[in-house]
Amino acid sequence: MIEAVHGKGVNRAKVTCDECGRTEVLTCDYLRRSEGSTPNVGQIHKRLVSQNWEVRRSDLYCPTCAARKRAFGKHQDTEGRDMQKISGKEKAPVRTTPSEAPPREPGYRMIGMICDMLNLTYDRARKGYINPADNDRTVADAIGEGCMWGWVARIREAECGPDKRWAEIDAIRAEMLAAVREANDRTAAVAESVTAQMNEISRGADSLIEKIGSDLAKRIEALNKRVNALDPEIGPRAGKVRA
Repeated sequence: MIEAVHGKGVNRAKVTCDECGRTEVLTCDYLRRSEGSTPNVGQIHKRLVSQNWEVRRSDLYCPTCAARKRAFGKHQDTEGRDMQKISGKEKAPVRTTPSEAPPREPGYRMIGMICDMLNLTYDRARKGYINPADNDRTVADAIGEGCMWGWVARIREAECGPDKRWAEIDAIRAEMLAAVREANDRTAAVAESVTAQMNEISRGADSLIEKIGSDLAKRIEALNKRVNALDPEIGPRAGKVRA
């Protein structure tokens, strides 16, 4: 798919792979038409082809998807010729019950197809798939013919190397768990500290309240003593009669 990129400066267009969604932005000329200016599709197609993209009518395929389609088409042609050669000469396989059936294993031809596809999609130097959208399952789906992604994973590990993304995913998950544990530990420490502070404040408040009560009792007692000391003087004077 080709889309115009409007804006100031150099004319550009965004191209999108119709298989995996990979996008690139290219500089290009614009053609003036009655409905407005549009990107020069012919010019863009030529530039894409020079960059190993594949153009099929209005469909665009990035280099990785184009290589995958070519390899898949080659294996289909080989399968057709092989079937014509053995047609009518092989006996039908003996059916077994599920409990008797051995685990499925790839044949020599399937192993070759997997290796061919890995050569197109896997970067041995970078230890991972060239296209971020690719993985063992997408490779198995591209091969078809009952190919199991477990076969792809096993052959990739043995012949090519690891898929570092899985290790990175595991590392990220471990880091997430560590972050959760750290947050829980910090939360527990804060709760413990707050509880200790509240207990200390409570004990301090109890001591202050007790002191206030004690001070009040002492003051009341002192005032009562003053009143009692004045009672003998106030009583007789209040009873005297003036002449």
